[in-house]
Amino acid sequence: MTRSLSRNLRQVAAAALAALALAFSASCGDSMMQQGDGSSYLIVDLLQAAPGGGDSSNFASTLQSSVSSGADDLGQVTLRMAMKDQTVGVTPTDTNAITITGYHVAYVPNTAGLAVPAAFDAAMTGTITTSATTLTFILVPSQAKLQAPLAGLAGSLFTVANVTFRGHDQARHAVSVTAGISVTFVQ
Repeated sequence: MTRSLSRNLRQVAAAALAALALAFSASCGDSMMQQGDGSSYLIVDLLQAAPGGGDSSNFASTLQSSVSSGADDLGQVTLRMAMKDQTVGVTPTDTNAITITGYHVAYVPNTAGLAVPAAFDAAMTGTITTSATTLTFILVPSQAKLQAPLAGLAGSLFTVANVTFRGHDQARHAVSVTAGISVTFVQ
C-alpha cells in the first residue's frame, strides 16, 4: 500500500469517527438542549389526571373523561429542575430555578382522521428547583365537553393529551418540557 493511499484511508476513517461522535453527542443531549439556552432544564417525574365531578384526589396515569359530567378534568404534574452541566462541583443557584408561567394542551387522536377537542393554552405559576414540585392544572376544560366533537359523543374517543409546560429560569432563558397522558372520552 502506498503512503498516499494509507494516509487517505486514515483521513477518511478519522472523518467518519468524528461524524459519528458528533451525531452521538447531538442525540444524547437533544432533549435537554431543546429546552432553551439556559443552564438548567425541566424533568417531568410524573403526569397524572383525575376526572371532574368526582373525587379529584384520585389521580391516575390515564384519564377516563366523562363528557356528561360537565366538570373540568384535572391534571397533576411533578416537575424538578436539573443542571445541563453535570460536572462535579457544579451546583444550582437561585438563578437556575425555573418559574412555570403557563401550559399548552394538544389532543392527538388514537386513530388518524378523527376529530379531537381544540388545543388550548392556560396560565399557571410555580417555581421549580431540584426538589420535586407538584402542580395541578385543568387538563380537559368543561367548555370542551360542550363543543364538537365531544358534545353528543356516542361511544368513546381515544386520545393522547400532550401537555407542554413553559416558563423561564431566573435569568429569563425560556424553558419548556412536554409530556403525554392517555385520555379516553366517554359519554
